[in-house]
Amino acid sequence: MSNTSLAAAANIRNEITTLAATSAIAHFEWTDDNENQDPAPQAYIKGMALSYARVYCKFKSGHPAALEMARAKSGHAGADTDAFAYLAGMYAQQGLNNDVAGIDCLRNLFVLLFGLGVDESSGRYCKGRYLKDGFNQQDNAEAGMFQSAFNLTHPPAGHPNPSYGAVLLNLFNHYEANPTTGFAEVFRTGITCNANDAINWGQENTPGWRYQQLAKTCPAFAVEFTGVALRNRPRHWAPIRDRYVEIVPVCRELLIGIEGLVDRPPGFCAQVL
Repeated sequence: MSNTSLAAAANIRNEITTLAATSAIAHFEWTDDNENQDPAPQAYIKGMALSYARVYCKFKSGHPAALEMARAKSGHAGADTDAFAYLAGMYAQQGLNNDVAGIDCLRNLFVLLFGLGVDESSGRYCKGRYLKDGFNQQDNAEAGMFQSAFNLTHPPAGHPNPSYGAVLLNLFNHYEANPTTGFAEVFRTGITCNANDAINWGQENTPGWRYQQLAKTCPAFAVEFTGVALRNRPRHWAPIRDRYVEIVPVCRELLIGIEGLVDRPPGFCAQVL
């Protein structure tokens, strides 16, 4: 990519974060565990916007992870092998349909991701495991803004879509080899992390231990990993399992706006893939 194209793509990136900061979802007041209502951190909204821009690029190029996120709802309503099925009633209440694979499903998954990150970490990319839970081994210790764990890469016996495990591992391998590409410089603005957050649990340097480190330092990885996992293991997360995650359709306005910016020349996708 020429210097001119790089500069133009950087301008699109800036337009994406500006759009995110001024969007309706940036000012939406989410309800936390104590029934307080506050907007999510600006860093979270901007970082999620850039993460969606990359996943949208991947979707257009046929990347397996993006196609997995964008596939149609699978299973009967309430089925626990797909968030779209498990939360079918909640999606229907918001007028969102996931019956046809494609961009609508991808957007609707990110609507869910936006709410899940607020519930699990208040939008803090560097969140360590929730210490009141006993998950303290390398494979089950949760990490990052979505509190996902490495054991999600292991499909349970009889799962209807066992190939998702390989998709998750491929994401892990890619981002571990490219750890500075996770938009951490955006997600971290104004966000603080404590000493407990920095701890990685279990046996040092095992894949699960390294997963925890990556999920807390490469937030775009956490977004994509959780997006794929939601389509296959939705009951991992309490806000999904107990159906109190907030699904806010206005988020789609931001996502559609991002798509328009990404589709504009000179080729933003070449910068982020």
